[in-house]
Amino acid sequence: GRISGGRSVEDTGAAIYRFPDGVTAVLEAGWTWVAGGPTTEIYGDRGTIVQGFTDCASSAAPLPGAAYLRLYRTDCPKPAWTDLGHPHDFWTIHQRVPRAFLDCLTAGGPPASTLFDGVAALEMVLGAYQAAAERRAVAFPLPDGVLQPGSLPA
Repeated sequence: GRISGGRSVEDTGAAIYRFPDGVTAVLEAGWTWVAGGPTTEIYGDRGTIVQGFTDCASSAAPLPGAAYLRLYRTDCPKPAWTDLGHPHDFWTIHQRVPRAFLDCLTAGGPPASTLFDGVAALEMVLGAYQAAAERRAVAFPLPDGVLQPGSLPA
């Protein structure tokens, strides 16, 4: 850990999740990583998606010619990487989050992420902390849940 504001804080974490359908996910995060390049990597049985330059350091000095979002597919005649050409501006990403929420409110469309998605993500983080503290794997849903019963809207 490190000290921030007089408190010891986590600076690196890792968790392995196994889903009922057999999918395994590895989540790694750290404040001590500097310009790591790829920020999100998703590996599947027919390809890979890699997203990069979504941290302060690497977005300020991206690798020349490197794509922000690229896809590798094996289920095509000639497997290769494809630049998905998705525009990315790291410095406005935090402005786009509330904008998307406001667009849902004004247009009446569904949000990209729901309250229940947020609760599930929180439960995954709390489960990782519990597993680390107890030095064992934990099952989901957590027995005590994330929020008190009845605290979620119907």
